[in-house]
Amino acid sequence: MKTFIDTYKKASLEFEQVKGIKNPEELKRKLRELIEEEPCFFKPYVLLYEVLENEGKLVDAKEVLEDAYAKVKRYITLPSGELPDSVPWDYESNRHILELLVNYGIFLWETGQIDRALEVLKFTYRLDRRDEAGVRYYILAIKLGLGLDKFERAFSVEGSYDTKDLENWFNSHKEVFYREISDL
Repeated sequence: MKTFIDTYKKASLEFEQVKGIKNPEELKRKLRELIEEEPCFFKPYVLLYEVLENEGKLVDAKEVLEDAYAKVKRYITLPSGELPDSVPWDYESNRHILELLVNYGIFLWETGQIDRALEVLKFTYRLDRRDEAGVRYYILAIKLGLGLDKFERAFSVEGSYDTKDLENWFNSHKEVFYREISDL
């Protein structure tokens, strides 16, 4: 099994400071600086996407995520030219990669690009089968025909998911999920 384990990113400490900036213009500027400084540290892309989306700049937000997705695929490609079998969440240094992939998949789902969303989310699940990010829930929701809004209304409580209800729901439909990922 070919496993990708990323290295610590210097920009991660600065990112923790930058994400506390309240002024949106200053925040965007600082995030772009971090991206320029360390283009393969993906947390700034996700936050910049969120800021742009909140401002209604959906075209710009989409470009940020698509650029980051292309970079992450190149970044994790092994010297042999193959993608790894695993990018485990267990390594904190890998989480920025998985978070970007999950956010891109959700964006595609939200914008109605269902086949592409499933492709990205299944790829993400394949890279981290322990699924600490909960990608299985998104895949199942898509396969059951739920939109992101309906999914979030059903399971979101005060900005996070009700994991007990979510897990019960998943267990009652898991055969659909396992059929979907059987080819991985």
